[in-house]
Amino acid sequence: MCERRVNRLPVVKDDKLIGIVTRADLVRAFTRGDEEIERKIEDDVLGRTLRIEKGRVEVAVSRGTVRLEGVLHTLSDTELLERLVGRVPWQVDDRSRKGRRALEEAAR
Repeated sequence: MCERRVNRLPVVKDDKLIGIVTRADLVRAFTRGDEEIERKIEDDVLGRTLRIEKGRVEVAVSRGTVRLEGVLHTLSDTELLERLVGRVPWQVDDRSRKGRRALEEAAR
């Protein structure tokens, strides 16, 4: 859609137009919500990977933008946290059962 500068696509069933899908609709369907991103950072990055005790770093996500606030022991810890948070996937993996369920819920 981007390559051909297409903003909308018709949705057809039995040769009958039943709706229109936009690029924004598709992006919304394949992205994670702020709460899910925040939970992933808190549980996986801070908790399991870096083993930073709960409450030491505050995580806030708004419209996909992550804000971290807290104090870590070293500058290299801070840089590592920044790199790991940047790798948190914002897309839903549609190959997994959980991902397919999220897509189905977003489509409703």
